[in-house]
Amino acid sequence: LAPNATIYPITLTKGDFTIPYLPLLSKGLTIQGSFCASRGVHVRMLTFAALHYIKPITQEFPLTVEGIKEAIAKLEKGEVRYQAVLVASVLLLEGLIGCSEYNDYHNCTR
Repeated sequence: LAPNATIYPITLTKGDFTIPYLPLLSKGLTIQGSFCASRGVHVRMLTFAALHYIKPITQEFPLTVEGIKEAIAKLEKGEVRYQAVLVASVLLLEGLIGCSEYNDYHNCTR
C-alpha cells in the first residue's frame, strides 16, 4: 500500500480483525470501519479499480441446489477464498425471463 493509504474492510467475519502494527504506523495507514461505506467512497473505489484494471478474485459455483450445497459446505469448512459467487446458467435465465433465446430477451412478450 502507498503511504497514508486508507483500508476499508468490506466483509464481516466472526472473530477479531488483526493487522500488523508496525506497517500501520510506519506507513501512516488508516483503517476506516463501517457497515456500509458512503456512496462517494464506493464511487472512488470503483473508479480506482477501473483505472488500474483491478478485478475481484472469485470462486464460482453453479446456481443449482448442488452448487449451493457445495458453496455452503466450503464456506462452513473455511475453504472459500476471497468471494463465493453463485452463477446462473443461460438455461436458468431463459426460464426466468420466459424467452427461447437468452440474447433476445428485449423482444420477449411474456
